[in-house]
Amino acid sequence: MAASAISQTIGVGHVLPLEVVDKCIGNKVWIMMQGTSEFYGTLRGFDDYLNIVLDEVREYQDSGNGGKRVLVNTLDSMLLNGSHVCMIIPGDAPPPKGENEK
Repeated sequence: MAASAISQTIGVGHVLPLEVVDKCIGNKVWIMMQGTSEFYGTLRGFDDYLNIVLDEVREYQDSGNGGKRVLVNTLDSMLLNGSHVCMIIPGDAPPPKGENEK
């Protein structure tokens, strides 16, 4: 199938998820895991299974007390298991839970 036929089939603006993650390499990302763990750090690399290498990592947990995040650990680097990743948010860290709530 020709490239033009493929682009017409999937749409000109079609972006694959791994392409988005690839564009984040070298930038800060917020990663939400299954359970209550969340990580914020610089994305250094990933594989097809979404196993992720982060540098300058901050680990947060849900305190269970009003839904606020609590910083529990800082690490130079870490490897996250892709099967436990729920969401990757590129860019700056979101505000702590409950900060904008009144």
